[in-house]
Amino acid sequence: MGKVLGFAMLFASLAIVEQKLPNGMQVIAVLRPDTPYAVASLWVRSGSADDPPTKEGTAHLLEHLLPLSPYGNATVQIRMENMGALLVPETGQNFMAFSLHAEPSLLLRAFPLLVKMATELRVDVAMVEREKELMRLEMLALHEDPLWAMKTLLKARLFEGTAHAHPPVGWLDTLAQLTLDDARQFHRQHFRALNMALIAVVPDRATLDALTDIASQFSATSVDAAPTATMVHRPLPIDTLLPFLVRPLRHPSEAFWGIGWRVEMSASEKVTMDALMLHFRQAIAPAIFGRVGAVREWALVANPVRGAVAITLVARLRPTTDLPERLWRQALQQLAEQGLEEAKMEQLRRQLLLHHERSTADPLQCAKQLGWAWALNDEPELVSRYEQMVASLDGEQIRRLAQRLTKTDPISVTVKH
Repeated sequence: MGKVLGFAMLFASLAIVEQKLPNGMQVIAVLRPDTPYAVASLWVRSGSADDPPTKEGTAHLLEHLLPLSPYGNATVQIRMENMGALLVPETGQNFMAFSLHAEPSLLLRAFPLLVKMATELRVDVAMVEREKELMRLEMLALHEDPLWAMKTLLKARLFEGTAHAHPPVGWLDTLAQLTLDDARQFHRQHFRALNMALIAVVPDRATLDALTDIASQFSATSVDAAPTATMVHRPLPIDTLLPFLVRPLRHPSEAFWGIGWRVEMSASEKVTMDALMLHFRQAIAPAIFGRVGAVREWALVANPVRGAVAITLVARLRPTTDLPERLWRQALQQLAEQGLEEAKMEQLRRQLLLHHERSTADPLQCAKQLGWAWALNDEPELVSRYEQMVASLDGEQIRRLAQRLTKTDPISVTVKH
């Protein structure tokens, strides 16, 4: 283990600054004097999982609409871009994020516009309809990727009947029903300081203090939020996904196959899950698909949500066979019984550290890591502790997690002509 600890020391530790503003907004920041650019993001701890039933896609619609708020003869997003700051919006299942990055002095000029943008939704019905058409085209582009459609189908089956069943973009067949009033209600309910965080990567404390002064102006008004745990969503609209899966199949012996697991997961298990997924991608999946034969494409994804993770493995096979599922179960059982030898663990630890170093070296990616840790786990310090967690990772942790997977009933789906 000494080699791994020494390797981890090559990376500068992240010193995270945390505070709570008088309005209740959380501040999470990293101070980096040599940062190539600065980041200031507004994160909301609500996302597509808070879409009301039959209104799936509401959070995604709001993400599209807020940057279009008018500013003079342009929009607030165009105004920020003209000032030299780039806005990157994102909607996840448990969060919404609006990340602004620029040279520090320009960021301080643009950030008040971001706060104003998040404070009030100021668009008209015509703009809503235009954005819904853009969203429809965006969703169609996603659906045209059959591996994405297969993964989405599996994940929906894993979380069927819950608020996590639908993807962040929503469903195609509910998009037409969304209205400006839906977006306004979501905004009133969730965009309040007590449910938000300022997440920043900046060169010095003076820049952070200036940002927090601006963020302090956000309203602290509290609105009772509907508990997402009790929201029962409609059955999965399989008919909206199957055409996109059947269409690419050009041969009667071809099929899309997938298997998925839903596993409860605590924040402390993130590194173990990262290592397990890395081992799956590098060793198990290639070995299995090499035995199966003509695997035209495949994808393995771990989608974390608050308190759980959905692991999905999807592949386009020719010929159709149940062999990959049997081989996968055998490999998982072997891993659950034997774990991994130390040489392999050493390799995984080094790769995890390198990936973490790359993802946190870039200011925007570093801010996203902090935001995800806050929104999903309420533990932003996980990002600064990641290296220590990797250093203590061993094969027994991998074995225990694999055991949990073997005791979890997976969902398996095959789609063919």
